Amino acid sequence: MPLSTRVGSARPTLKAGRRSLSVSPVAYLAAGLGVVGLVVGRTLGWVEFVAAGTLLLVLVVIAGLSTIGRSSYQVDLRLGEYNVKVGERAFGSIDVHNVGRRSVLPARIELNVGRGRAEFALPMLAPDATHTELFAVPTTRRSVIGVGPVKSVRADALGLVRREVTWTDREELFVHPRTVSLAGAAAGVIHDLEGQSRNTLSEDDMSFHALREYVPGDDKRTIHWKSSARANKLMVRQFEDTRRTHTAVSLDVFGPHWDTEQSFELGVSVLASFGLQVLRDSMDASLFAGARTLRTHSARALLDDSSRIELPNDQGERLEPRNRRSQATDPASRIAMDAPTCSLAVVITGTTQSRAELSEVAKTLPVGARALFLLCEDGAKSVVASRGQVSFASLGALEDLGRVLRMAVVA
Repeated sequence: MPLSTRVGSARPTLKAGRRSLSVSPVAYLAAGLGVVGLVVGRTLGWVEFVAAGTLLLVLVVIAGLSTIGRSSYQVDLRLGEYNVKVGERAFGSIDVHNVGRRSVLPARIELNVGRGRAEFALPMLAPDATHTELFAVPTTRRSVIGVGPVKSVRADALGLVRREVTWTDREELFVHPRTVSLAGAAAGVIHDLEGQSRNTLSEDDMSFHALREYVPGDDKRTIHWKSSARANKLMVRQFEDTRRTHTAVSLDVFGPHWDTEQSFELGVSVLASFGLQVLRDSMDASLFAGARTLRTHSARALLDDSSRIELPNDQGERLEPRNRRSQATDPASRIAMDAPTCSLAVVITGTTQSRAELSEVAKTLPVGARALFLLCEDGAKSVVASRGQVSFASLGALEDLGRVLRMAVVA
């Protein structure tokens, strides 16, 4: 596909570039040595010191003069896509237009991309001339990549003095995780919208259970008059409690619970795949990643939030033992606090915890909810085991997620 067909509209540029002048420590040192050389040379009559001091001062002056010049640019930063999947090619362009009445001298264009920086040589531009630079952004890892700002730089060859003008704001490129479709595979796990029956009895619901004798305080609308006439006493209808399907999926972001970064990326992909499926099926869902709650009003918002998920130790935070972790970051406690009425609770974690530890974790999940623990380990064999209402599944590849869910239903 030609690049021109993928390049989107430019984001608004700054009305006036933000200017900044920086002088390197070497420039200050050269100026100081130059002054010392002139003073000492003239005092002691040493021509060599005078020559060296003069040379250093001339270099500093030339460096300063090289940054002089007015930049009358209009700079547009364009990204072909602001949301891509891992591995997809992401392109962009920088358009520099001379809006002044005079030609502008050559300069250097710098573009921050993530933690790196790209540099482009900007030639002399005649009035009303435009120069375009194309660039590609690597998307080998799920992340949110900052693209920009775009700066024009004037500096001397030795880097003593530098003047830069910032022309655009920073843009964000969302690299979404890989996902798979769970259509049909999750049918036995994510229940239908009519609600599932529970063993709890209720006075008012849809699923009829039995008749019982009337007691003071019962709703008179539940009286079954025909049965009351036959029994010669008031009888009321009793129902089984049902509830609307609500799926809660929580990703463990506690670093020691994950053996490798690849396993954690697998966990993020599982979380996003679950989220997309419940969105397609128009079901109620709550998605958590540590203390973060993922937006579920649209697929794009969900995937954008998935791109921001990181392990705390990647952010330089101090890791705490499990018994000191806050409920806001514990995956099971998070479900119990923020989705207490869920019908399905899915906890996505690594494989460094034992089944006994996970069984203890399951006790904190909402009562009556079906629990599924997905243990992600890149390259591992997929195995499923169940203990009552709790299922444990090992997952080694994202492509096996559908099969693992079907196995969890049978187990």
